[in-house]
Amino acid sequence: MAQLSVRQAAERLGVSEGRVRQRIDAGQIRAEKIGGRWLVDLPAGPAPRPQRGRPVDPRSVWASLLELDVDPVVDDPASREAEPLRERAERISASSRWRASARIRRALANRDHADLFAWLSWRGDRLQLSAAPADLGGLREDPLILLSGLSVEQSSIEDMSLVEGYVASHDVEPLIARHWLEEPRPGERPNVILHVAPERPLRLSRLLLAADLAEHGGPRELARAHDLVDEVVANIGSIA
Repeated sequence: MAQLSVRQAAERLGVSEGRVRQRIDAGQIRAEKIGGRWLVDLPAGPAPRPQRGRPVDPRSVWASLLELDVDPVVDDPASREAEPLRERAERISASSRWRASARIRRALANRDHADLFAWLSWRGDRLQLSAAPADLGGLREDPLILLSGLSVEQSSIEDMSLVEGYVASHDVEPLIARHWLEEPRPGERPNVILHVAPERPLRLSRLLLAADLAEHGGPRELARAHDLVDEVVANIGSIA
């Protein structure tokens, strides 16, 4: 067995770092935490065949999402003066943006939810953390976060015992320090879920909300995720 960092394990398995952490949390990958960092046990020798192909640039995923960003379920009109996330997405080549758009539109047209969620899983890391329950209110109101997933009423299954939302990659460490967020203890249920994006989104689309709920994996969350995708498909004519 070889002990690898989360990043090394992600490269070896051909998945995102967030997916490696999810597998650790689910007990699907053996790992131990030393000095605050996970060391992942993987067999030595040739790397396993990647399950999802080579890693996808998150900007490609956001480019495809932003193109379909119509009728969002949560909007932030106060921040419309600048759209740094769109600017980041537009820095990739025109051909990459075209392929990204074709990928997401094909999945929607074919009603291939599995392929859609696989594509959206590359949008960024998913951090599962722990906060003192008394601190959740302040975290929920922090302007660095765009609430999503189980933290918005549009999920239809809002859970006030946790905070879930999007945060820019450069704001993760300040946010963790500001609210004293920590890695959950063994057996402890995370009550903070941070979706790390190149920049904080200004709006929460149905597809983003669906992706967040699908990653919870529960029957209610998956059912609502599929409903949200169906709503997008029903409006596909207006965004074609």
